Amino acid sequence: MSSTTVVRVDPKTLLVGPNVRKEVTLRPEFVASIREHGVLVPILAQETTDGLEVVDGQMRTLAAVDVELADVPVFVQPPTADEAARIVEQIVVNEDRAGLTMPDHVAAIAQLALDFKMPAAEISKRTGASKDAIAAVVTTSKSKAATAAVGREGITLGIAAQMAEAELTEEEIERVARQGYNKDYAVRQIVAERKAAAEVARLTEKVQADGVLIASKPSLGEYNATEKNKHRYLGDLVDATTGKKVTTVNHKTCAGHAAFVGVRGYGNAVEVHYLCTDPSKHGHRDANRATPVKLTAAERARKEIEKQRTAAWPTATEVRLEWVREQLLARRTAPAGWELLAVHDFAQRHQRTWQSGARPALALLQRPAADNDWGTEKTIADWAAEKPINGWRAALALIIARHEEEIATKASWSKASATYLQLLASWGYELSEVEQGVIDDAAATAVADAKAAA
Repeated sequence: MSSTTVVRVDPKTLLVGPNVRKEVTLRPEFVASIREHGVLVPILAQETTDGLEVVDGQMRTLAAVDVELADVPVFVQPPTADEAARIVEQIVVNEDRAGLTMPDHVAAIAQLALDFKMPAAEISKRTGASKDAIAAVVTTSKSKAATAAVGREGITLGIAAQMAEAELTEEEIERVARQGYNKDYAVRQIVAERKAAAEVARLTEKVQADGVLIASKPSLGEYNATEKNKHRYLGDLVDATTGKKVTTVNHKTCAGHAAFVGVRGYGNAVEVHYLCTDPSKHGHRDANRATPVKLTAAERARKEIEKQRTAAWPTATEVRLEWVREQLLARRTAPAGWELLAVHDFAQRHQRTWQSGARPALALLQRPAADNDWGTEKTIADWAAEKPINGWRAALALIIARHEEEIATKASWSKASATYLQLLASWGYELSEVEQGVIDDAAATAVADAKAAA
């Protein structure tokens, strides 16, 4: 046939030849268009000994067969002598239309570079791909699993190349795909773990060759220890009798002599860490624990008293709290000096909580503040102790100052306590509209909660 011939051909007779697109998905709307209008753009085919082979138009051909068209227009060209040219042509055509999947793109570029030995510069010129991308493709193509993963869950061509170069297994590639954080870090982490495992194996073999027992990592101080054990590093031990340090040399004859091969702490290198499997059994003790001393008779008596008090304290607490509930807090009048206790508690016992409120509290009391914030709690406590009436004033001023500190900014009205505002109103303060609104909102919320609970 002439190289310029356009013929009508039964689509079922067309040969669908090799294509860089490995997966073909016929969209329903595309098939419907072919059924309604037929194939409007001629299919490009070339002459072969077996018949007409589709070069461009694979999807049109398959859709025409699917809707049983009698014939389709076909532009017939002579056979392509350069197979690489066919691949380049299909890459360009497909990318200009629906686009190749990333695995298809990788396979096609790799075929040009590896099978046809086409230089990177030539591939770049003919396909538009950058030289860096071509280099990454060649590396990625060495691993089927890495090639298939390109485009999945943030796996770029560069990441795929790293995975292929590191010869990651399918399971490891799946692990990288599942990681939500930086994929590059995930690949490097797997590589680092491999290196660490190889180093552990190497050192373990060396230690065992020296006749030393391999033991698990000491569990003391390990947050994620899988099992508890008595193992302790030699550097943490001393002789229980002499107090001398336990060294690797003098510990070799100990029945508990062993070694842990791995990482001690975080981010350190894999090393051999010698240890004792049962320090107390083999005459060692913790180097950080003070040497036991003999107590005098008076010291032993004091220790006994402390022991008795420790045992009796829970019962004393139970009785004391019962008295507070049933007697003290049931009185009609406040006990003398309660204000001083409150001020003491606010300003001294809970210094970190109340210290910032001491200066504004002094301002509310119209009293001079201390020279610096570290002295304000003592200033207000001293003032409260000057005469009885100052006690309740200081206590109330501290409480109000803390409330006001929470609602000091323009947008903080929603944090205001309705109870606090209601108390102020009951004491004679005239509420503004916004303050009354806070109280009304709280009341409405309480009603709604009550209905919901009913």
